[in-house]
Amino acid sequence: MCTGELMNKQSNESPWSRLVRVPDGGYLVTTLINSKLASIIVPIAAAVTLTGAAGPSQAAPLSPGGGAVPSAPSNLTASPVSPNEIAVGWQDKSTGEVGFEVHISIAGPTGPFAPAATTGTNVTTWSDGGLVPDSNRCYKVRAILVTVPKPRYSGFSNNACATTLPLPYSPPNMSSYTWPVERPGSGVEVGWGDGSGNEGGFRIEMSDYGLASWVAVGTVGPNTTSFMADLPLCYRVFAFNAAGDSQSSIPGCTAPAAPTNLAATVISGATIELTWTDNSAVEDEYWVSYGAGGCWDSFDEAPIAFLPANSTSFRTGFSPYSPCTHDYYVVTPFRMGVYQDQAFVEAP
Repeated sequence: MCTGELMNKQSNESPWSRLVRVPDGGYLVTTLINSKLASIIVPIAAAVTLTGAAGPSQAAPLSPGGGAVPSAPSNLTASPVSPNEIAVGWQDKSTGEVGFEVHISIAGPTGPFAPAATTGTNVTTWSDGGLVPDSNRCYKVRAILVTVPKPRYSGFSNNACATTLPLPYSPPNMSSYTWPVERPGSGVEVGWGDGSGNEGGFRIEMSDYGLASWVAVGTVGPNTTSFMADLPLCYRVFAFNAAGDSQSSIPGCTAPAAPTNLAATVISGATIELTWTDNSAVEDEYWVSYGAGGCWDSFDEAPIAFLPANSTSFRTGFSPYSPCTHDYYVVTPFRMGVYQDQAFVEAP
């Protein structure tokens, strides 16, 4: 808004004279209508230029409601800042606006557009929040000259479109790929399937067997599917990128390392002794199973003993499927009903 003066003259040849000074917000345009002089008040600084005593007056364009039209905003930009927000900015090219009106289209740059928000004077940014991930919005902005008795606007800025950031996809259920497994002398190998196509990396978290409290123990880069941890506890994995975290994988608790050096020795008659090296520090029991193959073109296994943790031998005379051609024994360490690796040996 600006201060103006009401001017008039008696004829085209006579000089201009000031009749009254118009206060801030006034208007002034002087012209001939049907050979008679007429004066209309408009903002003098924005609309009228007087040159010399007998010089011409020059008026800026008028909006439909009367008054000078402010210049349209320019250089409109739209940028995603999160999965739920787009930042909109523009350059203020007008000097008399009372604010700006932001219009939005959800159907692309050709619209239709609808007014969504207004800002204050000289404000050149606006945030569109509460959006869903990976959604597109287009924007255009215009300046508001006055709001009463009737709003008057500039033309619209250029259109600008943006898409909110997508969330990373969740990695698949860890149990469908692998569990954390003891690796004697190295720690625990945590493995998972990479089900995400847009991750920036993976974060590995650890908890005790109660799964009540989780702490981050490391991160790895994109397309990585394993991590060496120190403690034989429970783990879960998140994919992450600039947009945030995926849902976690289903937690997996460390499975015991398989025994090694499994051997089957005939002691006497039908008695067979199984011996092995216990490589696990976390097993709570061993299962000994007997398997037979070659009888029905398939392999069947059945547990024949359940042994306490730290066991390293077992004697049996169990061979109910003989004479099958591929009898064997299996020793499996379990932790809370979970196992990963087993040891096999053919029956003697």
